Amino acid sequence: GVVITEPALPCMLVGEIALLRKIPRTATVTTVEPLTGWIGDNDAFAQMAHIPGIMPRLLRTVRQRLAAFITPIPVRVRDGSLLLLRPVLPGDRERTVHGHVQFSSETLYRRFMSARIPTPALMHYLAEVDYVDHFVWVMTDGGDPVADARFVRDEHDPTIAEIAFTVADAYQGRGIGTFLIGALSIAARVNGVERFSARMLADNVPMRSIMDRYGAVWQREDIGVITTVIGVPRRRDTVIKKETANEIKRVARQMIEVVS
Repeated sequence: GVVITEPALPCMLVGEIALLRKIPRTATVTTVEPLTGWIGDNDAFAQMAHIPGIMPRLLRTVRQRLAAFITPIPVRVRDGSLLLLRPVLPGDRERTVHGHVQFSSETLYRRFMSARIPTPALMHYLAEVDYVDHFVWVMTDGGDPVADARFVRDEHDPTIAEIAFTVADAYQGRGIGTFLIGALSIAARVNGVERFSARMLADNVPMRSIMDRYGAVWQREDIGVITTVIGVPRRRDTVIKKETANEIKRVARQMIEVVS
C-alpha cells in the first residue's frame, strides 16, 4: 500500500476519511516515538466537527491524502519527452528543495518578484493547499517536480482566481507553461472560477506570452509590475487534446468533490 510519512502535530486526526465518507477503511499507523492521543467514535467526531475551523481543516487533509493515491496523467511535451501531471502533494516542498531539478535565482525572482530565497513558511503555504480555494498542478520527471501552476481564489469574488507558474530552467521552452494554463483552466471551470488574474514582473516574457494568447490587456501596478484579468480559457482554445482534457477534468473533480 501507499506509505505516508508526516509529523504528528497537535489536533492531527487519523481515520477522518472513513468518518467523513462513512465507509470502513483499514490503515496501520506507526509512530517513531511515544505519542499521546485519544480514540473516539462517530459521535465524538460529530461533536468535534462543530468546533470552529475544524471542518475546513479536515476537508483539506482528506484531499491532501487522496492526492497521494491519484495516478499521474502522462503528458507528452513539445520536445517529445514524457512528463507526469498530478495534484500537488504536501511532500513536494521537500522534493523541490532537495530534489535533483534546479530552479535558478532568476526563475525564482520572476516567480516571487523578490531576490530573497522563498522562506520555509512560504514553501509550506505553496504545498499545503485545499484544492478548492487554492489548487495546484505539478509536473514531474522521474519523481522530481519540474513545474507547477496554481490558482488562488479571490476572497471577495469566488469567480476570480490569481494564477502563477514556475518551470525549472532546464525544462523551459518545451511548452510546459502553455500546457499548464490549459490544465489549470479545466480545474478552474470544475471549481466555478470564471476569470484568471495575474500579477508579474513586466520582463517576465514567457508568462506574458502565455497570457497574451488569451487576450490579456496589461496594466501597470507599480514600477516593473503589471497585472491583467482574462476569462478562463476553454479547452478548445488550449493545446490539450480532448482525451487528456477529460482525464484532467476527472482528476480535478475527484479532488474538489472528494467528500461532497
